[in-house]
Amino acid sequence: MFYPINKTRQQLKIAKQIPSLSIVVGLMLVFRNQTSYNRFWDGRNSMNTLNTCVRNLVRTIATNSYNSKRGPPTAAEREDIERTIRILMAIPYAVKNHLRAEWGAAWVFGNSVDEVLNVHPSTLYNPEYANLLPAGLEGHEDEGLGLPFQLTFFIDGFIKRGEERGWYPAPGASQMQAQLNTLTDAYGRMETIKLTPIPVAHL
Repeated sequence: MFYPINKTRQQLKIAKQIPSLSIVVGLMLVFRNQTSYNRFWDGRNSMNTLNTCVRNLVRTIATNSYNSKRGPPTAAEREDIERTIRILMAIPYAVKNHLRAEWGAAWVFGNSVDEVLNVHPSTLYNPEYANLLPAGLEGHEDEGLGLPFQLTFFIDGFIKRGEERGWYPAPGASQMQAQLNTLTDAYGRMETIKLTPIPVAHL
C-alpha cells in the first residue's frame, strides 16, 4: 500500500487501527439499537395487553352485573358499577403518568390546581383523567406507592362484591381476577423496563 512521504510512523499506525475500531463501534451501535428496539417493543406489547384487559373487564362488568332472580341493580349498585368502570378507564392514564413520573391528577382532584402545582412542579393536570378517579382519592406515588397498583384494589373489591351479590359465579369471578392479574403483570413489566437501564458496558 502506498502512503504519502510526509506521513509519520504514528500516523500510519493510527490509520491501520481505524478499520478495526470501526468494526467494534459498528457492533456496539447495532447491539444498542437492537436492545433499544426490543425494550420499545416489549413496552408496546405490555401496554396493548393492559388495554385489552381493561376492555375485557369493562365488557364483563357492563354486561354481567345483574342477577335475574334479584332483578335489575339498585341505584347504589349502578353507581358502584359506573365508578368501577371509570376506575378501569383511568388505569391506562395512571400507568402512563406513573412511568413518566407525572403524578398530578390524584393530588389535584378536588383541590386548587395552582396550589398543587406549586407543591409538585412535575404535576401535569388532566381534567379528563381526574374525573375518572374516585372522589377523595389521595395518591402517594412520591412515597413509592404506584397509583395503578392502588387502583387495582378498587377493582378487586368490586369483583368480590359482585360475587357476593350473585352477579358472577365463582368461575366467572376467577376469570375476572385472572384478567386483573394479567393487567398488573403488564404494568409491572413496563415498570421494569423503566427502572432497568441498559448496562453501562453496552452503552
